Amino acid sequence: MTETSRRILIAGLGDVAATHLKVLEQIPGVEVVAGVDPRPVPGPMFRGRRLPVYESSRDAAGRHEIDIAVIATPTPAHATVCAEIAELLPAAGILLEKPAADSLDDARHVLDDIGARQPVDVAYHMAFAPEVCWGAQVAEASAHIFGAAVSIQASFADPYEEDFEPAASRLGNSWIDSGINALSVRFTKLTERTCLRRIGEPAHSVFEAHIICRTAGQDCDALIVTSWHVTGPAKSTRIRYSSGAELVMDHTAVAGYLLADGRISDMFGANASTRGASGTTARSTSPGLPASARSPPCTITCCCTTCFSGPPMPSPLTSQRHRMRWQSLRSRRTQATVSRAAIRHATTARTRQVAGSLAVPAACSCVESESGWSTAAIRA
Repeated sequence: MTETSRRILIAGLGDVAATHLKVLEQIPGVEVVAGVDPRPVPGPMFRGRRLPVYESSRDAAGRHEIDIAVIATPTPAHATVCAEIAELLPAAGILLEKPAADSLDDARHVLDDIGARQPVDVAYHMAFAPEVCWGAQVAEASAHIFGAAVSIQASFADPYEEDFEPAASRLGNSWIDSGINALSVRFTKLTERTCLRRIGEPAHSVFEAHIICRTAGQDCDALIVTSWHVTGPAKSTRIRYSSGAELVMDHTAVAGYLLADGRISDMFGANASTRGASGTTARSTSPGLPASARSPPCTITCCCTTCFSGPPMPSPLTSQRHRMRWQSLRSRRTQATVSRAAIRHATTARTRQVAGSLAVPAACSCVESESGWSTAAIRA
């Protein structure tokens, strides 16, 4: 470890922590020093070295100097662990897995109270997805052609019904876990949530939400559906504009399509074997959009100039979102070969710059009031 290394503690040593560790190994100037997990788990490996694991954050904080704490615990524990780490490490930055909490009160405590005293960032990883960066770039470049958004539909599903109890204990439900992802794909201003309701059996974890969004001075309805009642993961967002153009992002396949006059005018795709933070963009030759409005190759390589030093390093495509958020969340300044829209996402990813709230409004007659699933938050 060098004197300038950022020393990192990871609380919660499940699958998400493994992804953090894999990405952090590729970033110079950082050093994971320890893990925290109350379970008797083996110490994870970091750059060929097995990390010490402590049962509590207090034990870890008493033995190591920490610059950044990553909280990758189950969702119901986010607020409690965040408060504990904030008390023990008041000078450390905190990176918290999405959502901030599973209740509105806890989310406000994390973002407003703790966040007022020290840096607290929430990892809205879907905002950094390659297809979302591509879509934002296309939408910005072609705003004068597309017109206002008139309809938005998003569907986020995972096959967790068969393991409902353990999934619910870790994630809450499909709305708390994936609704936040749908809202992170944000091309419009979120102004109001008009409805949130559960559909079917609790184990199906199917939710329907309607959000009023504003773009180009006009309001449109955004429908978000989340579900665990499926046979495989499927996540997509479709935005239709007043000109008739449609922007489709397939988040599962890491692909995007632009439709104009019923034909594909532009597309984005990424080869699963691609190394590094770049996707392989393919363009159609259809005349639906002028060449000037089509997207240039979407090469996404960020390197934070404040917390991490050195040039961008290759990383597997599967880790791209995590690498991007690690390299951008810790600073408002980034170096990137990326579209202007993607730079905007990367430099405004701090908690208070993602608009909206998923709190259940008491006035909404179609909303159930179960505290276990009613809230998750992203903040303006």
